[in-house]
Amino acid sequence: MKTEIQCICGYGTTVDPAAVKSSAKCERCGKTLTFATTGDDRANCYWVMMGQRGATPTRAVPMLDDRPVAIGSCEACWLVISGDGVQSMNTELRVDVDRRVHVRHIAESGRTWIDRAAVHEGVLEFDNELRIGEHVFRLCTTATLQRVAAADSAPVLIESDDDSSGASGDDYYEEEDRAPRRQRRGFFEDWSAGHKLKALGLLAVISIALAISVKMVMYPAKSEEMPAETVYTCPVDGETFRGNWADGIPKCPKCGQLILGAIDYDAPPKEKPRPPQADAIVNDDASGAAANSGSTDKETP
Repeated sequence: MKTEIQCICGYGTTVDPAAVKSSAKCERCGKTLTFATTGDDRANCYWVMMGQRGATPTRAVPMLDDRPVAIGSCEACWLVISGDGVQSMNTELRVDVDRRVHVRHIAESGRTWIDRAAVHEGVLEFDNELRIGEHVFRLCTTATLQRVAAADSAPVLIESDDDSSGASGDDYYEEEDRAPRRQRRGFFEDWSAGHKLKALGLLAVISIALAISVKMVMYPAKSEEMPAETVYTCPVDGETFRGNWADGIPKCPKCGQLILGAIDYDAPPKEKPRPPQADAIVNDDASGAAANSGSTDKETP
């Protein structure tokens, strides 16, 4: 297993785990790196062992203290990995003041796994497995790392005091691979019953409104006062023609244009008042003249 100090500038320096204390200086940029330790013991640092899934870890680096570091395929990441399911900036690690390693998924796609759970935020313990794509990461201390490096053939899983699970790492991977993945059968699968009822109601309202609009345009209401024969004017060529509105939508005899919308018709003429007869006018004038002449005779001496 390769053990090295990984600087945030991207430069790695091979070191002996026993020689790593709580801080070191990068050989390229000269920056002093502070490592996370388990407590007052400056020689017992937090290390991250990494390797391919189901294989022996091939690399280990000490964790930087109290600063976020990224893992992904981008060259700007603290740990650069590649492969299917790995995003450019995939996962962020940080050793906080509580001396625990906090994990946060920072990519818009992809996933970060802690054991069998896909997480957005979580805490990585010493008996957990962090997985990104086909890459597996394990948290350990300097003492544990020295035993693993000395054996040179240690498995990915680190022994723990709790053996109640009774399942090995290989059994876990085989079980996960055999588990059927949930397939999405349709667009409305995730809709609740209430959402489906609302959608059906909205669809019914839209259908009724559309049917009423079509009926009003294609089959306008017929007024009882409208005569059977109506005068239509073609909006295309101005042709005026007569037709029976009961026969449906009229068509221009000249250009064949369908006449839709407003129509014109001849309203019946209003009855004009009859003029007075000529005999009545003559009689009225004669009676008036006689009355006037009678009054004049009486006043003449």
